Amino acid sequence: MFDRIAEFGTSWPRGGLEQPPQPLTIRRVGWAGYQVTTEQGTRVLVDPYQADPEGVHSGLPASPVTPEELSDSDVVAITHAGYDHRGQAIEIVRSRQAILVCGPALYQHALSHAVPSRRCAPMVSGVEFRCRDVTIKALDARHSSSMCSDGQFLSDQPMSYLLTTAAGTRILCGGDFSLSADLKTWRELYRPQIAVLGIGGTRVGPVTVTELPPAEAAIAAMWLGVHTVIPVHYPPGDPAPAQLAADLAGREQPIQVVTLEFGETWTSTPGTGPRPA
Repeated sequence: MFDRIAEFGTSWPRGGLEQPPQPLTIRRVGWAGYQVTTEQGTRVLVDPYQADPEGVHSGLPASPVTPEELSDSDVVAITHAGYDHRGQAIEIVRSRQAILVCGPALYQHALSHAVPSRRCAPMVSGVEFRCRDVTIKALDARHSSSMCSDGQFLSDQPMSYLLTTAAGTRILCGGDFSLSADLKTWRELYRPQIAVLGIGGTRVGPVTVTELPPAEAAIAAMWLGVHTVIPVHYPPGDPAPAQLAADLAGREQPIQVVTLEFGETWTSTPGTGPRPA
């Protein structure tokens, strides 16, 4: 009995008694957003744009997944301050007890919008944050990051994240980035197994902004050395995922492309390791 009490007392700060490991899952929840649930049940929500009630980003598809459904997240990680990625992050973080992982711009905005500093983890490239059984490492991204907060223009560094679970799963959360040889370095140092890559774009005035089109996303996946790619950042029905799969097949790359509609979940296969170098 005393052993059981001691076990409960030491496990409670970690969120309760540890559960038997389950397969890791990734659920696409919106335009660029997805929720990773680790083998021990930790929920990491990345880039939760669900809808735009103000109409600022007209043309982006709203998701049937509501912010309320995502309030069970333990961590809300934002790759950069663009609204199509930060979306409803503040609303979700304030609704319960999630930790906000973000750059300095959104960090300053969060503090001025009633998010306690103890629940914010400001990040720059190279920094690591750990929650329960998952470590989040910030990596540099080739993009931009800016927003307006209460009439003030804020700008900071865009990031990608490497999620590593205690069970050994390594996920590259790309956010918005363009092709660079940095990906080869990340393969050598971190050996990611899964990559969530934005492969579509949005129209800004006369320009369609696509940072990583399918052909270049295929190269990115090769350089990263992953075995699975989950594409995001494209509207329902877009041919971009099929083009990505075709580009990988044309390069004779055995990389699985998992296409998810809003609300759909992919479950990892136990025992799947990184591709050989």
